[in-house]
Amino acid sequence: MRAEGVRFTEEPRDEEYGTVVVFLDLYGNKWDLVDRKRKIRRREGTTMDKRFLVAWLVLFVLYMAGGIVIHGVLLNDEYMATGLMRPEAQQQKMMHLMALAHLLMAGAFVWIYARGVESKPWLGQGLRFGLAVAALFMPIYIIYYVVQPTPGILAVKQIAFDTIMTLVLGAAVAFLYRGQGR
Repeated sequence: MRAEGVRFTEEPRDEEYGTVVVFLDLYGNKWDLVDRKRKIRRREGTTMDKRFLVAWLVLFVLYMAGGIVIHGVLLNDEYMATGLMRPEAQQQKMMHLMALAHLLMAGAFVWIYARGVESKPWLGQGLRFGLAVAALFMPIYIIYYVVQPTPGILAVKQIAFDTIMTLVLGAAVAFLYRGQGR
């Protein structure tokens, strides 16, 4: 460009968004010439970055542990009394599907939260999100109650315990994403 008579006022410099050089037009006006980086840096938390993967793993572990405590310990006897559950040996053989289900739920939980995180206090935001997710699960237990011979008290306990768990999960993901709001 110099060979064509373009006058630059400085050497090229690197900025967050790309390389910049300032030149003068025919009338002495300054212009910025910007060569944008091929990979424009996205706001953290919007892609599968390290924070997302860590949060996914943490939520998966919490989801699995919470599910084992709630459904495998606290409610197990009540489930077995309904006669609707598989024998424990069959359940154990299918545990890989249970792990897959929890892996998918944890990933979706983190992904949805990360897309909507705001610059507000993290705990309140996480609890609100956990309650919203619980509101998605509550109708499932109501439907089970309607179509299966599930005792009413069992449905109430499922809703109560899983609501507590989603509140804990919401607080955990909010803690991991604190300071990342828009």
